[in-house]
Amino acid sequence: MQKVIIIRYSEIFLKGKNKGFFEKTFFVNIERALKGYAHTLRRPSGRYIVADFDESQTDGIMSALKKVFGVHTLAVGYETSSSIDDVFSAASIVVPKEGTFKVEAHRGDKRYPLTSPEIAREIGGRL
Repeated sequence: MQKVIIIRYSEIFLKGKNKGFFEKTFFVNIERALKGYAHTLRRPSGRYIVADFDESQTDGIMSALKKVFGVHTLAVGYETSSSIDDVFSAASIVVPKEGTFKVEAHRGDKRYPLTSPEIAREIGGRL
């Protein structure tokens, strides 16, 4: 299980010939903000993931990312294997100790034996 920071961006990207330019600029600006922090940055489907960083620097990384133009939201998450037990372990770390919460699941691999609502029900039931 690996701690990651999920970056969701605002509507800064355009349709057409400028899109590549804006995406590259956004990527460069994120990298510039994270200069001095060991990390990897990747872009799966509509968001950016910061990984492989020193967990003691999470607050500093979050503060730096908040200053990047176009960042809409930041969230700390955990990457796990597709095992339901591993997903539950990660969920139990982030669930609030008091109050209410909602479990949402989105499968990256549609061949997984459970549907997204079934995964959410299973994890929510265990929590």
